[in-house]
Amino acid sequence: MPLLHEQTIYNFIELLNNQSSLFSDRDRADLNQLIASQPDDIKQLSNTILAWCEANPEIDRPLAELKDNLSDEIKAPGTNLGKKPPLDGKLAKEMVLNAIQQSAAARKSSL
Repeated sequence: MPLLHEQTIYNFIELLNNQSSLFSDRDRADLNQLIASQPDDIKQLSNTILAWCEANPEIDRPLAELKDNLSDEIKAPGTNLGKKPPLDGKLAKEMVLNAIQQSAAARKSSL
């Protein structure tokens, strides 16, 4: 099973991919700049994402719901959570930045 910091990053990417309407263009620009400025460190990246989300309750609530769902899934037999690849800092950062860009493209195509 991914570590807590890895799971936070995976959940945030899921939020960007599946609920892109939650993020404004300004949010994406701020996030892109914030994430790009972070070191290639999973813990630091995760903590930065959580801090940003806490300052943005409209995004923090759905992220918390994903965490709650994770808790339910952990108890369920046959869960495939362990199949997510382990992340290193550089890969995690690239994945988040890519998800931000894809989220922007998805939002534009839905307008």
